[in-house]
Amino acid sequence: MPFTASDGTEFEDRDEYRKYEFETNYTFKNKKDETLIKAPGQIQGQPFDLADLENCQVFLVDHSDQVQIDNLVNCRVYIGPSSESVFVRNCTNCFFTIACKQLRTRDCSQIQVSLYTLTDPIIETSTNVVFSTFNAAHHGLRQQFEAAHLEPENNHWTQVYDFNDPNKTGENWKLSHDAVEPWIIPLDQIVPSPDSLGPLENPVPATATPIVAHDTSMQSFSIDTSQEAASAAVDAAAPAVESPPSPPHEDDFVPAPDTTDASFYDENPAAVPVHDTPEPVHEVAAPPPAPAALVTQQSWPVLNEFEAKMAAEVEAKREEEERLIREVKSKAEEELDKYYGDRTDKLAHRAATNRYAYCRGSNMCMLKEGCTGKWRMRRKSPRNCWWKWLRKSRGIA
Repeated sequence: MPFTASDGTEFEDRDEYRKYEFETNYTFKNKKDETLIKAPGQIQGQPFDLADLENCQVFLVDHSDQVQIDNLVNCRVYIGPSSESVFVRNCTNCFFTIACKQLRTRDCSQIQVSLYTLTDPIIETSTNVVFSTFNAAHHGLRQQFEAAHLEPENNHWTQVYDFNDPNKTGENWKLSHDAVEPWIIPLDQIVPSPDSLGPLENPVPATATPIVAHDTSMQSFSIDTSQEAASAAVDAAAPAVESPPSPPHEDDFVPAPDTTDASFYDENPAAVPVHDTPEPVHEVAAPPPAPAALVTQQSWPVLNEFEAKMAAEVEAKREEEERLIREVKSKAEEELDKYYGDRTDKLAHRAATNRYAYCRGSNMCMLKEGCTGKWRMRRKSPRNCWWKWLRKSRGIA
């Protein structure tokens, strides 16, 4: 059946349709001196690619999946919340504002990154990279963070790992703790009523730090420790398991509780008091399985159908190859049998011919002893040469 792209173009091949749709709606490529915008609702958690841009401003004002950025020069780029990794490669003299699960850069130089990342950022073969905290703000940004399963309070932007600096000298990058000028994305110039998307805010606090989970569920004791002493030690350590300012965060996809502003977990932040009791905080953080269920419930029926179809085609080709191999083997065996049969006949005929020629042209002749005797070689003589006897018996001189 034909596949129709969003712009009306029709395709017979599904792969060609998907490639065209991605390059048309989820790619900015080969642009110069342009402002490139994707408004809220135009990406909706899909992957996105940026490639070969020069002197451009890019606004991806929506939550996305994996983002790949390649070969940018003199560009300013805003990447809205990405639920997966953002790859930045071969970029020079650019300013990025990025919110993502993980940032990876390679072969970049003289770039500035205003960053929110849920895990430690990684750089490789890059120089003159400056990191600062996330500085963007626009309507509905908090809702996009939630859609991408990112925790605004848990920011690892300072935990940079450089693959090319095993001694951790920091010669290829540095952190800027200076106040960063907020970058307010002008959504009023992009969508008709930005207020309907949510409040204008930057949900990432400037003081947000990495939240590290501590596991105190296992303790070790000497072999001489009695049961009573071990129980007493466990009971004494029990209050230290909970950390009132920041409870252990067991699920990467559940936002860590905010002790400074409990309104982070409510749909109506103004209705929730700033100083809340520990019980509501634990009740909010209690259902970690719910976000995990969202991930496991994701289904791609079209992709599953395509994989099943490809598996069936592979199996059919394998069976056809086995059938052809069997036919070739059978035919080869027949040809070999025929060849060896013909060769045996030729050798037998040649042996008989050579036997007669040898008898006539040499001083030897073949004699047969009796009717059933074997042929034996004898010296030629008028007495025992059978062919002379035959000629003589027929009156041939």
